[in-house]
This record gives sequence, structure tokens and C-alpha cells, in this order.
Amino acid sequence: MKHIEISLMEDGELSIDGQTRPAGNIEIREFEDGEWMGGSYATYKNLVAKVKEALEIDDDSPNDDWQDDGGES
Repeated sequence: MKHIEISLMEDGELSIDGQTRPAGNIEIREFEDGEWMGGSYATYKNLVAKVKEALEIDDDSPNDDWQDDGGES
């Protein structure tokens, strides 16, 4: 089963290599069957797109049946 973890990074926190600044302040880690497989960084502007990318959901996918209401339910 594929899942992701999303974390808000501290100001000035470096990317996973410990040397460079990440492309965004939100870290997305990708897991498959409990094993960490990779990830990416996002901003608030591209977070939904990055989550869809990480979960391999495209606009034509039958798995794209959720709606972003822009807040918590």
C-alpha cells in the first residue's frame, strides 16, 4: 500500500542532504508497503499537485474522486 507523510519544515531547515535549501517549506515523504521510497518538497501553492503526483493520481484517474474543499471537514 502506498502512503505519504507531510511535514511542515522549520525556517532555515536544510533538505535531506543536509547541505541545500529545499524547494519548499513542506516535506512530502513517500512510502510503499511501509518502506520509505522517496519524496519531494512543496509550497502551499503547489501542495495539492505534489500530493497527487506522489500518490500517482492524475486528473483522468478513477482515484481522483475526492474534492479539495480548501479546509478541514
